[in-house]
Amino acid sequence: MSFLDPTVVLPVMAAATTHLGLGATLSTSFHTPCHLARWLGSLDVLSGGRVAWNVVTSATDLEARNAGMDALPPREERSMKAEGLTLAEAAARRHRRRELVGTPAQIADRLQGLFEAGVRDGFVLSPTMFPGMFEQFCRAVVPELQRRGIFRKRYTGSTLRENLRG
Repeated sequence: MSFLDPTVVLPVMAAATTHLGLGATLSTSFHTPCHLARWLGSLDVLSGGRVAWNVVTSATDLEARNAGMDALPPREERSMKAEGLTLAEAAARRHRRRELVGTPAQIADRLQGLFEAGVRDGFVLSPTMFPGMFEQFCRAVVPELQRRGIFRKRYTGSTLRENLRG
């Protein structure tokens, strides 16, 4: 869990980079839709279209206390916006997390298999060691995926949206 505020950090990153996609995890529990839309819209303009939003509800009572509440509402009361799903129903739909262990070629084999089978069109890496795991993955696995022609060597679009649509 990061204690740095993405609403402060990401505009700085947008100014210092040109191709990096900027994703923020922002909770709908304590931010109003108006504020979320205004902040994300502003960052999208400032970044040249490189913003993405990971939509979540808050997960800790610390966040609730910061918002003047004693605790978060029970999970059953926190529901998903688009389909009226409870958190439990939404979680049941999620794919299981899987560990990727092995040589760079073995990891590339697994990712390639999932991608070519149409099971996945992208991956989110959760580090077991931070920040070293990301550097290790980028130096060892990414070149292997590039050699196989399934990971780009350069970005063709100028916005995150253009690059995600590929």
